[in-house]
Parts: sequence; structure tokens; C-alpha cells
Amino acid sequence: MCVVNDHEDSKNPLVSVGIPTYNRPDGLRRTLNCITKQTYQNLEIIVSNNCSPELDTELVVREFMAKDCRIFYYRQQENKGPIFNFEFVREKATGEYFMWAADDDEWDLDYITELLKLHQTGQFVLTACGCYLVDINYSNINLKQIPADVINKGQYDAFLFFLLSHHWGYCKANIIYGLYRRSAIIDIPFAECSLDIGADIIFILRVISKGPICYSPDKKMIKHLPGIIHPNNQIKHINLISLSHYPRYIFFKNSNNHYKEIDEFSSIIDDIIKTTWTGYPALILRLANRIYQLRLIALF
Repeated sequence: MCVVNDHEDSKNPLVSVGIPTYNRPDGLRRTLNCITKQTYQNLEIIVSNNCSPELDTELVVREFMAKDCRIFYYRQQENKGPIFNFEFVREKATGEYFMWAADDDEWDLDYITELLKLHQTGQFVLTACGCYLVDINYSNINLKQIPADVINKGQYDAFLFFLLSHHWGYCKANIIYGLYRRSAIIDIPFAECSLDIGADIIFILRVISKGPICYSPDKKMIKHLPGIIHPNNQIKHINLISLSHYPRYIFFKNSNNHYKEIDEFSSIIDDIIKTTWTGYPALILRLANRIYQLRLIALF
């Protein structure tokens, strides 16, 4: 199967799908199978192999490339880390729209079609939908639903939700696998803080600062987590023990690298707020950021 890309057709815009991959041939096969069978056909599919040690990953891609000329394959000569790989596939994209796919994702066959329909209802920088979260046994991990009525109110409400909601409780970072207007994200770095759990959140907040996003609660994607995971282990709660982290932070943060990372994370968010909002909205968002910062200190 091969579809001619038409960059000028506004009714059928080119969608670039970037797949950063490393040594997961079985998951990659599942992902490529979902993407190549999408009801929306005008795609370019960019796979970047981050120097997987075995040939299995490349063989899977070559198998699909033999049947589908929309797939473009790159193999890095050395493993440059996941952040490089995520940014690499974005840099290679040429479509009006862009999206990432993890190399173990599963999508409904109308996933891209439905996200494009959402884009047609307004001037959005990102459209996204709900997802199922499963462990290695396909056991569902139940988390709270992202409130679409809040997210879709506008940039301010979406930004505030991301600051005030539990870091894991809504699986909110997974909207990073939605559909972007590529011009809106081309200059956003994927990892600008050293806090491991904060890079994707910072990226999403940068996206929200660029314009409104649209979220549908319809679950059209399955995200796979490694191992066997219980929801109670997935969500860390604040308790008396975690509250003891506050005095440790106040008195010892200068000697604790992890607290420094949380400070850096919060400082970047303050900068985003400062360059996007003024007056009362900016004040409320900065206060919400302080709450978020304290929550991270308690959780970690």
C-alpha cells in the first residue's frame, strides 16, 4: 500500500507519525500494524532506531517497509538516549500535523481520523483523547479521567488543571501522544529540566502556552506499562511520613540534588507563566505552582 502525500490538500493534510524505538521488536510490530491500518491514509511514518543491539528491530521495520512506502527508517550509530530520539523524529517530520507513537502503543483504527476531526472544530495546537493503561498481563490500571470540560475551557483552565491535579492520578502526561499542529511545537525542547518525572509535563505546559488544546474522553489508545502493576503502587499518596519531607527540604535542600531538581522544575513553570499571563491569572497560576512544588516535595 502506498499513498501519495499531498501537502497542499487542506481536506487531506499530511500527518507525520514519529516512532522512537529501542530494542522492542514485538511492541514495534504491534504499533506499526495499528498505524499502517489507520482509516486516515495520508501519513508519513518515521521510525528512529536508537542503536538497538540486535537486528530484530530493523527486521520488523524492513518487513513493513516492503509493503508500505510511507515508512521512513533511520538507525542511529550510537544510543543517544530517548530524548534525542524523540526530538529526532520530530525534526524529520514534514507534515502539517505531527504525533509521537511509543513503540508499544495500540491505537483504534480511527485514532488519527478522530483527532483530526477535533482539530477541524477550532484553532487548536493539540488534540488528544483518553487511553487505557494496562500492565504486562493486560490488567487495566484504573486512574481518574481527565475532565474534558475543564481542559477544553481554554489555556488558563487547562494549565491550572495540570498544576493542581495529582502528578500520576489522571495519567495526564499521556496526552503527549496526541495530534499536534507541527508549527506550534517545532521549537519546544523535549527535556529542559533534570527532574526525570517532569520533562513531559513541562512539554505539555509549553504546548498549552502556545494555544488552546482539545481533549476527548473517548479511549482510543492503549498504553502498556512494564511488569505487573497495582494501582495503589502507581499512585503515591501524601501521608504523615511524606509530610516530614517539608522540614528536610527547608533545612537541607541545598545539599540535596533531588530538591534542587524540583526547584528547577518549578522555576521553569514560573517562566512559562510569566511569558504567557499577566495580572490576576498569572498570580493564581504562580500560587498553584507553589502547591504543585510542595506536593512534589512530599511525594518524593
